Amino acid sequence: MLPNKNTYLGLNRRVIFNSIVLLKIILQTCFCCCAFTAIAQQKNESIELKTHASAFVKKINKLTHQSMGLSAVKPDSALIVAKLALNISTNTKNDTAIGDAYNAIGWSWYCLGNRDSAEYFLLQSVAYLHKAKYFVLEGRSLVNLSYVYQDGEEYVKLLNCLKKARPLIEKSKDESGLSLIDLTIGSTYGDMQLYEKGKKFILSSIAIAKKLDTLQYLVPSYSAYGYLLMQQKIYDSALYYFHINYAIGTEDEDPETIAYASDNLGEAFQKKHLNNNCLNCIDSAYYYYNRALHWFTQLNSTGNIEYEQINVGSILIIKKQYTQAEKLLRQAYNYFDSLQDVRYAYNAAEQLSILYRDISDYRQAYNFNIITQKFKDSIANKNRADSISKMFALYETEKRDRAIELLNAKSKLDKEQISKQHIVQIFSFISIVLIIILFVVLFNRSRIKQQLKEVKIRNQLAADLHDEVGSSLSSILLLSKMAATAKHNENNNYNMLEKISSNTKEVIDKMGDIVWMMNPKYDEGSNVRDKLEQYVARIKDVALFNIHLQTDEAIDRLKFSMEVRKNIFLIFKEAINNTLKYADAKNIFISLKLIEKNIELTIKDDGKGFNISAITYGNGLDTMAMRAKDCKGNYEINSADGKGTLIKITIPLPHIRQKTLNN
Repeated sequence: MLPNKNTYLGLNRRVIFNSIVLLKIILQTCFCCCAFTAIAQQKNESIELKTHASAFVKKINKLTHQSMGLSAVKPDSALIVAKLALNISTNTKNDTAIGDAYNAIGWSWYCLGNRDSAEYFLLQSVAYLHKAKYFVLEGRSLVNLSYVYQDGEEYVKLLNCLKKARPLIEKSKDESGLSLIDLTIGSTYGDMQLYEKGKKFILSSIAIAKKLDTLQYLVPSYSAYGYLLMQQKIYDSALYYFHINYAIGTEDEDPETIAYASDNLGEAFQKKHLNNNCLNCIDSAYYYYNRALHWFTQLNSTGNIEYEQINVGSILIIKKQYTQAEKLLRQAYNYFDSLQDVRYAYNAAEQLSILYRDISDYRQAYNFNIITQKFKDSIANKNRADSISKMFALYETEKRDRAIELLNAKSKLDKEQISKQHIVQIFSFISIVLIIILFVVLFNRSRIKQQLKEVKIRNQLAADLHDEVGSSLSSILLLSKMAATAKHNENNNYNMLEKISSNTKEVIDKMGDIVWMMNPKYDEGSNVRDKLEQYVARIKDVALFNIHLQTDEAIDRLKFSMEVRKNIFLIFKEAINNTLKYADAKNIFISLKLIEKNIELTIKDDGKGFNISAITYGNGLDTMAMRAKDCKGNYEINSADGKGTLIKITIPLPHIRQKTLNN
């Protein structure tokens, strides 16, 4: 019998699944324990019961029956009732009644979560019932005791309990109990990685369940058998059994069965993808994990919901849907970390580390990698203990005559593991120190690089102000002086004022361009597009050709660095000015697009063109090439006499930040 508590999927998820599905069955089994006692009294099978007053026997039977009924709902009250039954039965010196009372007390302690007390009283129950030769109830006490060992992952004791209980339950012709015992033994062998032995017992459980023709027994057996097949990497057969359970749950409209079957299907498809490189499997895994998440949400099973969010998040990382994956994994990590559930907090942290590495957020990736290592060490220590337990179980069940040799090997293994642990700790410490040193060096290097970049930008700004604005201001000053000293001539004065006005407007435009280039608030792609359109609008007033500008919508979702933004605009501006001066074109076609992982700027005209091999670079061509190179991009120019000119600039995307990932 299992306590009625809200659990979530653990490493041995099928065992918890089996337990939840069989909860009603086990509760009925416990009630049957008491019923068997009453039947035994009626049939006079116990000589001890004949020697005591029937009033005491009936009262003890009633109290133990009441205690077992309360244990799942009110274990505190059940414990009080069971202790009262023990006091009365001790006075009667009836071994059967005492054993029955001890069984009720032990089960009450188990429901309260006290495994040590539960083990003590259930062992007492088994001893008294064995002494009374009440083998049916002894078998059921052994089954109850097996759940204590199952929770503690004490595989040797668990198997010994169930192997002793099996023939006793078999004598009572309780086929449902036999199915449950075979299922638990098979699952335990699976935990010990003895898959063939495990499959043998689970097939026995399936055969009994088919004979009983009850889905309550068949569903968990199919689930456990599919799990063992999956562990052996026989994925198609495992999927077959999981699909059967999914169909059963769908037909019966049982959300719990559908939820667990969906989780099993998702895991099987994911492992098949990882091991067999199945391209379609990842979509199937994503579908079934989402189905499991949906049904666990309907069931309001918080732990299972958070667990499935880890599964869905891991698939979303593979599908490169990082934003949603981060949200799910963060929520699951916070939940399990708050519960100090190391295994699942580790799974969530590991996936988050992978996610941040993929999106190049190395700081977060590093932080979660450290967290993962911390959890991994904790899990490794527990796995080490589990490994020793499994080894001990293997020798205990198959090689009892080598018990002393096993203990010696265990002692030696402990020493080696301690030694290895020290080495790992030293290595980890050295690694952490080296990582810290590397981090400091990289940080300083980045800081120095940034400072040099700032100096370069300042120098460039000074040069731009000197070259672009200084010359125009000097021209304005000269023209002003000439206008002041010139003789009174209206035409001359008018022309000079026109030139001053023109130069002043040019200075304002150049200053606006420089401010736009330097201001980080214009880093958005939409601002780059607006700037190009504004410049085209200005040129159209003086140009003798038509300008056709086309920008990709994807450009708006990018965030440009100042250097790239500036160079794109200046190349664009230089190309248009060259066309205006030399091309004698009727049309100029300009496009700014995002192609794969590159920004591509193309400027094409239908002018007179020129012979590239015959012309010496100048007129801004070498300047455009230099600006493309500064952005780590490529510069191409194609032209021929009478065939126009095509300029293509390609800038790699890593130099540009995306506003939203995977938009």
